[in-house]
Formats: sequence, structure tokens, C-alpha cells
Amino acid sequence: MFSRWLLSTNAKDIGTLYLIYAIFMALVGTGLSVLIRLELSAPGSQFLAGNHQLFNVIITAHGLIMLLFAVVPRMAGFGNYMVPVLIGAPDKTSKSNYSSKSSPNSSLGSYLAGLWEGDGHIWIPKNSHAPSGKNIHHTLELHLILKIFP
Repeated sequence: MFSRWLLSTNAKDIGTLYLIYAIFMALVGTGLSVLIRLELSAPGSQFLAGNHQLFNVIITAHGLIMLLFAVVPRMAGFGNYMVPVLIGAPDKTSKSNYSSKSSPNSSLGSYLAGLWEGDGHIWIPKNSHAPSGKNIHHTLELHLILKIFP
């Protein structure tokens, strides 16, 4: 059951995981906010035994957790969930859409070689099958760098 969520490549599942994480971290940040408010509820020291450094750390941790670990994952999760829905994109990353004969790393070597050569081109070989069953080899050339100066 957990492997469906943890190993998923579906955009909706990943977006949902982002949102669950954001909610959990928002609860942690809210707990720190409650601790800050309880400490400031009356003059003097209430819960932190006069440890001003700990109070400063709690305030800083509250701010960082709420901004970086609650708000940013919430925006990323919302975008990851909604953008494929809004543009009407099918789930291209599901395992059922991959051919059983193609390996996912077949074009990685060509991609890295094109980057290391430094000429701004990448050659990606693509194998496909004709209706007769014959293998057809295609190459896709990507121009990475537009040459402005001759």
C-alpha cells in the first residue's frame, strides 16, 4: 500500500504527498507558534526557564519551518497536482505507457556524451518497430546552444 505512494510517478500522487508533508510541517510550525505565545502570555519566564537563546531559536525555527517547509511544499504540491489536470495531460510517466523492450537508460549515454563534447548538439537514438516487425532506427538531434557569432 505504501509503495504506491512512495514509488509513484503519477503527478497527482506526488502532489498529494507534497500537500500531506506541508500540512504536517504546518502543524509543527503551529506548535512552535503556540509555545511562543504561551511564553509571551505573561511577564517573566513561563516555560523556557529564562533561556533567551532557546526562545530565539524557537522563533527562528518557527519562521523557517512555516516558510520553507510548509508554504513552499504547499505551492509545489498544488502546482504538481493541478497543472497536469489544467492542461489535460495524460499521465505519461506511468509504467503502463513504457514499452517492455525499451530500457529507461537507453538515451542517457547519448545525452551525457552530447553535453561532454561541448558542441551544443545531442544525438538521441530512438528505436521503433514498423508494422512488419522490422526495427527502425531514428536519431533526434537537439540544438542546445544557438550560435550567435560565426
